[in-house]
Amino acid sequence: INPANVGNRPAQVANTLGSVWANYRFFGNNLEGLAIGVGGRYVGETYADNTETTKVPDFALMDATVSYTVNNMKIQVAAKNLMDKEYVSTCGSGNCFYGNRRNVIATLSYAW
Repeated sequence: INPANVGNRPAQVANTLGSVWANYRFFGNNLEGLAIGVGGRYVGETYADNTETTKVPDFALMDATVSYTVNNMKIQVAAKNLMDKEYVSTCGSGNCFYGNRRNVIATLSYAW
């Protein structure tokens, strides 16, 4: 153990994390089978090293999904980082890395 690091937060570990998600599914009308969801994620500031010399800023991201289910078939479109926010996700070993840009994925599934 390096005495200079005692009491410091470990590298790449946020002190604060948070997430929230809301989902709404329609029932009993023309929109039955439709579901929408929206959520957010927050990652507090981190440090690139155990000596707390290089600080990585906090960031918050928004995600969303929409799906439609009929019979046993479901089509879904999900988006991460909906606002396409540019942010530094982590730093370490002398390098910093940007987080993922907006990512949209569509899936088609069947349950039997």
